[in-house]
Amino acid sequence: MPTNKYGKAMESAMEDGKRFCTQCGEMLSADDRFCPSCGANVDGEENPYRAAGPTPESKSLDTTAVLILLYGLAAAAIGLLALAGSTMVTDEIWDEAAVSMGVVLDRDYFVSQAMLGAACMLASGACAILSYFLIRKRTSHMLATVLCAASAFISLVLFPIGIVTLAIGLFMAYRVYGAKDLFD
Repeated sequence: MPTNKYGKAMESAMEDGKRFCTQCGEMLSADDRFCPSCGANVDGEENPYRAAGPTPESKSLDTTAVLILLYGLAAAAIGLLALAGSTMVTDEIWDEAAVSMGVVLDRDYFVSQAMLGAACMLASGACAILSYFLIRKRTSHMLATVLCAASAFISLVLFPIGIVTLAIGLFMAYRVYGAKDLFD
């Protein structure tokens, strides 16, 4: 005999021929086709008025998309700042920094490496932002997954921090890949 929040009262009522919802246990009247409490079908029919809210999987994918977007915006901002900063290094600033550190540094090499890192961060951010839009629209599942993974791999240029962003990015790509059934 089924039990729920009504306990013994339910058992007694069932013996009297009363009906109960199989989903939530609410007592049903004889003419109910759908549960008035939770909307579950009683007679095997679909309830056309039952709200089709987002599933937990859909909410989880939305959360993943937002995290990917936040990373993409941060990476793009860091890339832009690094690009701007690397172009602002004058010979005078460079010489002063080299003297204060007590080392001989090749300015052109440093600037080219800074620009390469900045460009990689911009590319990583762009891939993440594009992945976000594909996930939100639920289109091009494989492209969204590849862009997310590419974003993670591109960030590896910034070693050792790139190791952390690679791990997190690949985890996000795995979550997107696992949500294939939520895409068109």
